[in-house]
Order: sequence, then structure tokens, then C-alpha cells
Amino acid sequence: MPERPTQETTEAAVAHLLSEAMLLIRFELAPLRDDVPERERMRRAWALADLCENLPSWLNPDRRICGMRVAFRERVKTSR
Repeated sequence: MPERPTQETTEAAVAHLLSEAMLLIRFELAPLRDDVPERERMRRAWALADLCENLPSWLNPDRRICGMRVAFRERVKTSR
């Protein structure tokens, strides 16, 4: 069984993921993009924002695997 990362490592990973997600949100909302319809870009940005909001709780060591699986399944259901 793999060793769980330390709290410090987990917090650093969350901070990195959140900063990357913020860059993706800014890219999706860029006004000069015309390769994807605005409605689709907004949907993507909102999905990223939802993930950012919930990411710290999903990475809680007590529910890490279950939380991410449930979140992925729910995201797939709502995006169809």
C-alpha cells in the first residue's frame, strides 16, 4: 500500500492545482477566443470553478479516493 503524503505535501499540491485551474478559467473566459462558442467556454469555466471550490475537501485523507470518484461520476453525468 502506498504511503500517504504529508499534510504539507497535500497542501502544496492543492495550491498548485488551484493556481493551474485559475489559469485555465482565465483562458476559457478570454474575450478574443472564437474557436469555441461562448456558452461552452462558460460551462467549462464553471466546471473548473466547482472543482476548485471542492478540491480541498475531496483531498481529505479520510475520503480521498471515494470523494474524487464520486465527483468525477457526477461531473460526467451533468456534462452529458
